[in-house]
Amino acid sequence: MFEALKEIGEAVLSAGGCEFRIERIKGKGTLLAKVIFNLDNGRLECDCNFRCTGKVAEEYLWIGNARGQKPQLVLTTDNPKYLLDSSNFNKWAIGQIINAFDGKFSDTDVIRLISLLKEINLKFFSAKKSYVEDLDALLGEERKNVALYTACVKKDEKIIDLSKEPGYRKLLYYVTYATGSEEYPVMRGICHICGEEKDVLTNPSYREGTLLSIYNLDKAGFMPHLNRRPEATVKAHAVCVDCKRKLLLGLGFVEQKLTASIGTSTGQPGKLTVFLIPKLLGVQRIHMAPDSIAQKINEAYGAVNAYKSLEDVERRMESVMEFEGTYGCFLNILFGYGESSHFHFQHLIQDVPVMRLLELSHMMARISNEAAELFMEFPEAKDWSIGFEGIFSIFPLSVRKNKVVEWKPLVELFDSLLKGTSYSKGNIVSNAVLFAKIHRYGTYGGYNFRQPPKNAEEGLLCRGLLRYNLLLKLLKEAGVIEMERESISNSFEIPDKNIETFFLKMGYVEWQKALFLLGVLVGKIGIEQYKRGDGKKAVLNKINFEGMPAERVKLLANYVLEGLRNYRVLDDRNEAIYACMKAMLDRNIESLRNPIDNVFYILSGYAYTTLQAIKGGR
Repeated sequence: MFEALKEIGEAVLSAGGCEFRIERIKGKGTLLAKVIFNLDNGRLECDCNFRCTGKVAEEYLWIGNARGQKPQLVLTTDNPKYLLDSSNFNKWAIGQIINAFDGKFSDTDVIRLISLLKEINLKFFSAKKSYVEDLDALLGEERKNVALYTACVKKDEKIIDLSKEPGYRKLLYYVTYATGSEEYPVMRGICHICGEEKDVLTNPSYREGTLLSIYNLDKAGFMPHLNRRPEATVKAHAVCVDCKRKLLLGLGFVEQKLTASIGTSTGQPGKLTVFLIPKLLGVQRIHMAPDSIAQKINEAYGAVNAYKSLEDVERRMESVMEFEGTYGCFLNILFGYGESSHFHFQHLIQDVPVMRLLELSHMMARISNEAAELFMEFPEAKDWSIGFEGIFSIFPLSVRKNKVVEWKPLVELFDSLLKGTSYSKGNIVSNAVLFAKIHRYGTYGGYNFRQPPKNAEEGLLCRGLLRYNLLLKLLKEAGVIEMERESISNSFEIPDKNIETFFLKMGYVEWQKALFLLGVLVGKIGIEQYKRGDGKKAVLNKINFEGMPAERVKLLANYVLEGLRNYRVLDDRNEAIYACMKAMLDRNIESLRNPIDNVFYILSGYAYTTLQAIKGGR
């Protein structure tokens, strides 16, 4: 993964990109304000007539503020306090730069910059004054439109942009890449990235909260001999200045152009953040255009993340196949997120061929289309999506403070899908039953589900259960799970052709068909109860969401026959379904060994017939 980040950084540099990691412009502001310290008259001035684009952010070297308690050492910021409030000395950039570098460099450009900052300090801040309110008064209503502030000096009637000074760029390079200290000096050693013997940093000091920060010296337990002496840390993770620069540029590119999230589009609590880190093969990689590569990667990932039509998937496949033929590309897909000073690493899926994403998305689109056709919703098949977003929307995950804390089962499912390794069918079925239980009893708190609108719960429950059936079909076709095969000859004709088509599409065996048909009849009774004012459908109380062994299934079958009679819906059609169900159930009673499986297939049948009724306005 580090090698891949380094290669991306090399590509950014070879394509003429900035040697610093430029931050995104956040918020609604669209302007850059020049905070001008007029050394000629001692007044603060401001000019905000500059459109703040990505190019402008690069021109004025917006690399972000120092995180946590680290000293602020940058002169372009999104917080004017860092330039104008000397009372908070640790976060006052002018004072911190003077304090850190005055007298420590012999470079004339750096000396000139420090000299200008010292003049500002003497002229404006000798009394520890804050000029934040002065700036607000100068900006007036434009204050809310400013995204970035940059420090400038007016001297001899000329305005000097300090962030464009050669001395500032040199200091920024040192701060960002070459930082050494008395405690952690630069030493001779082997760089763990390029493998060459050269001067290396004994403390990488990667930016806090990023993926690379897991290698910062914040835990002695990870250091050789359990100490942080430079001689020990250089054995744990040593990096040369050149490789650190490329790593940071590569990571910055990934964070800005190859980062996605799962769960955002659904509006559900919690989400998963995904970093897409490409690894290119062959000599052509040194000539790659980073933006073009990002476009292809995002095209491929976008197809597997959310529903795309078959035509769209096929177009993407054709485009990416040409790209694959040129470069040969694998993806490292990393799940995790940054938070203040540390990074929460969750999971890494290594070396996924890009074409695997598109092969999966083709299966997903086809299966979703089949379901939409069955329920007469084609070509609008989005509600049947089993892409990553669609799976997230039905997969119960524990959430605390809007953060997913039980992500492992879902991420491991994605891992199996992307790599074709085995996954437990039992995990899918148990989560499907839990999903149904949450919707049945309204216990949404603590999960990645919001309370649905009134009267929408039943539709979400039914569609979600049926999508679990589609997910099982996808996993089977992707080679991730093995489904049971029919061990006995099928001599029963299903009385409903649509249900028979569903069985054929899903690959049901006879015992699953029996349970499904039992669920269909439960749904028929539930519809009649609903018509008579029982919105909660008392028949569902006969289903134990904790699991139903074979004996309980037989009792439910007897109850259903009585219910059909009592609600006067034991017509020829339902009687034929019951007879078929009972015959298959009796012949396969020994196959009902898993109580949770039994509940799942009963609920699937219930969902099928109830969704048909909802769509028909019944």
